[in-house]
Amino acid sequence: MSTKKSTIPTPQQRKERTIENYLVKRVKEEGGDALKLEIPGRVGWPDRLCVMPNGVTMFVECKTTTGVLSKGQELRIGWLKNRGHLVEVVFKKEDVDVVILMMKNAMIYNELRGHIHTKDLEKG
Repeated sequence: MSTKKSTIPTPQQRKERTIENYLVKRVKEEGGDALKLEIPGRVGWPDRLCVMPNGVTMFVECKTTTGVLSKGQELRIGWLKNRGHLVEVVFKKEDVDVVILMMKNAMIYNELRGHIHTKDLEKG
């Protein structure tokens, strides 16, 4: 009898992977990268760290519409948020689109803030 885990993904895992792949595609379309987080010995980290232009980063956990965060994920997400990091959980492609919009708005804000700060330095 084999104790090896099955490598065939369940339907829920396939659907979660579809959402995650969509996130990666959308982030790349906006000039960013969605890094896969796999930290040995540490549980509960979100699936992806999205690194966007203009200094915008966001942790994103991908779930299916029936997916539930584990206790470890809840704790890690709370820990990250308490330290001021942006963290979102997406359950469907439409959620990914909202997250992309949030990051685009933050990118615009950071760009405008940079222009204002540069002008202030030029005055001084």
